[in-house]
Amino acid sequence: MFHFQFKYLLELTVINCVRHLPNFAYQQLSTLNIFESKTIRTRTNLIREYFLTRLFICIFIIGSIGIGFYIFISEQNQVVTIIHSSLETYENLFNEYSTSIQCPCSQVSVPYGAFINVTFVLHQVCSSDLVSPSWLHYLASFNPILIPAWTETEFSRDFRLEGVSYFQLLATFCSLAKINIEDGQRIFTNTQFVNAQLLSRSIFVQQTEALAKSFINKTRNNFVRILN
Repeated sequence: MFHFQFKYLLELTVINCVRHLPNFAYQQLSTLNIFESKTIRTRTNLIREYFLTRLFICIFIIGSIGIGFYIFISEQNQVVTIIHSSLETYENLFNEYSTSIQCPCSQVSVPYGAFINVTFVLHQVCSSDLVSPSWLHYLASFNPILIPAWTETEFSRDFRLEGVSYFQLLATFCSLAKINIEDGQRIFTNTQFVNAQLLSRSIFVQQTEALAKSFINKTRNNFVRILN
């Protein structure tokens, strides 16, 4: 019986507290003054302090509601990690999340030769018989006595008499060009391409084209410098 009465009284107490809670809160808020000054408490000062207190509370409540609403409607970013993704999967994800996707490279630097194949073709003269050892040997060992007398006029001469010097110069020129390009090719293929993040296909193509053009221009300029 005592337990029942105690429980009943406790319930009444809780109900009364809940019932009087709004009035208590209203009284506390109506007398709340967070800008209370230590100067002379005149009626004008009190009115101003109460006004500032209520203004601050209103701004705080409105700001809290605004921030909460913004958080509720804003996009929530979620980090998803894919281990050892295929190229096709990466390209599909890049097309959908191009501004936020990140793919760190397992190897930060790789040589250009790993993904760029640089080949060159010399002018057809440099691969013809005109610069071959057999042709140069023929010109160097040619006997002028074998030239018929009727071919020697003031308007014409057999080119074989002086041709060996010109063709040797041409062969040297072709050899220098080949050596210069091969040296540049070796340096280029061993140069490291450094990048911490995987590039998109379009950016990668642009950079490789720029690298190829830079290699061609640098090789050409080096060869001109050698000739000068």
